[in-house]
Amino acid sequence: MRDVGWVTIETPQEKRLYEQLEPSDVQFFKRRNPGFTKGHGLVVLVPMTWLNLLGALLSRLYERARIASGLHKPDL
Repeated sequence: MRDVGWVTIETPQEKRLYEQLEPSDVQFFKRRNPGFTKGHGLVVLVPMTWLNLLGALLSRLYERARIASGLHKPDL
């Protein structure tokens, strides 16, 4: 864990809502980093391989194509 220098503010209402509706990746993050509300962050290392770079590029191009075609609205 790393001290990232800021504190996440989560209201009691948000906390209750998130406990019910959170995607599994958010739940995973909170389990792995229970100190996130104290400004603790996680360092994530991803191998830089040609296959990973190609996968990221193709994923981004697919997302942009769906947005351009109107099939997907970007997350704000």
